Amino acid sequence: QLETSQYKRAADLKASQWYWDHIRKEEGLRCKAYDDGAGNLTIGYGHTKDVEEGDILGDGENCKTEADELLKKDSTEHADKLRKIFTTWEDEGIRVLITQGMFDALLSLSYNGGAGGLRRSDVIAILKSIGDNEEKYKSAAETIKTYRVSMGGHKGRREKEYERFIKGL
Repeated sequence: QLETSQYKRAADLKASQWYWDHIRKEEGLRCKAYDDGAGNLTIGYGHTKDVEEGDILGDGENCKTEADELLKKDSTEHADKLRKIFTTWEDEGIRVLITQGMFDALLSLSYNGGAGGLRRSDVIAILKSIGDNEEKYKSAAETIKTYRVSMGGHKGRREKEYERFIKGL
């Protein structure tokens, strides 16, 4: 039987400090636009939307402030989309409760690999499967380790997200 006090509706969760620290560390701060290795122009802490070659955040002066604003905006969009996955399931009569750690890990996956990719992932498919039990959560967690590990740094990053996801199980 699951310890239910730590399990909540995803709609009631928001990113914890772990998430913010994790994203900043994994993405790193870049004040000038760069190619992320997958052909996406990126700036700040992994921001890719409407970035053009030669872009510079805050003209170097307020780079961290502007990067934090972009990170907050992007993360809010991803969190809203993540919560929507779970509320859509609730509307279909499927109630899946998750922990803060699970929310943080899923949000990090969404931020890194896109909300659409996460929505179609094995992690989400397993979570949606009927019944809340520890084995389902462990099975979903295992798939995090291999989720979009196309680039060098992804393996270590996924390991941290996996650890965060299973914390408390």
